[in-house]
Amino acid sequence: MKTRIRIGENVRKSEGLRTPTSPPAEKPRQFKEEPIRRRCEIRAGRVTTVKLRVVKGHYVYGRLWEKDGFDFTWAIVDPKGLGLMERGAVFFAQRFERDVPNATVDWTVPSAGPRFLACDATGKQYIREVEVELWRRSQN
Repeated sequence: MKTRIRIGENVRKSEGLRTPTSPPAEKPRQFKEEPIRRRCEIRAGRVTTVKLRVVKGHYVYGRLWEKDGFDFTWAIVDPKGLGLMERGAVFFAQRFERDVPNATVDWTVPSAGPRFLACDATGKQYIREVEVELWRRSQN
């Protein structure tokens, strides 16, 4: 039979016993979130860009949507990919969707260097009005 006994602080000190310690409380992570909001007008056959002010490790999330429900293409690219996209060539993108009326963005910046959100309406007849509502989260 086991019996538990609570020893008061005075008895501990007089007997030279150590005070039990609890594990240190973890400091909650502090995040800083900043909005990236913009309205983009995408002309037919053109690429419209928004420079994303991000660095390695930032987390970017949010959504994009076309005001009237028309399709558009979007990509998150570096400067080289942006140039290739503007020329209509094959390019590498961090995130990419073709011909969608809206999109959800969920992306962590993998490396240093500038990044762009590029929206395209190549082969389309009407001007697209895309709403960009993104959030950039960084640890403090």
